[in-house]
Amino acid sequence: MPEPRDTPAPATPEAEQQAQDALLGARWRGWAARNLTIDGGSVQDGFRVDPDRLRETVHKIDGVLRNLDAATRDLQSTVVEPPGYDEISLNIARNATAMRDNAVTYVKTWRQQVQDTRDALGQSLTAYEATESANTARRA
Repeated sequence: MPEPRDTPAPATPEAEQQAQDALLGARWRGWAARNLTIDGGSVQDGFRVDPDRLRETVHKIDGVLRNLDAATRDLQSTVVEPPGYDEISLNIARNATAMRDNAVTYVKTWRQQVQDTRDALGQSLTAYEATESANTARRA
């Protein structure tokens, strides 16, 4: 007998995507709570951005992108040879090739999402630094 689940399994691909988005949102909020500082302990006082930490984060994400690129190359270079030429061996090779191709697609999609995040953080850093420079010039 299967164990009861806290939530029912999503019935459609859209529901699956919504469930995944909700999980990623929870992970983002956890990361934000650990990495973003709220000045004065109040949201209305605003967020303080640490440009050095943000630059370091972007640099670390660049490393993740390099690792994903290497994983994609490794997967794409994998050749699946059937252990024999009987129908079962050929079927195993076809299935393994399909799984490899699915893994390549998954890693490429994941890489694009990481790249989009990196680009957004880079743009945020650039905008923050431009605002800080403008504010500093205005105060001078």
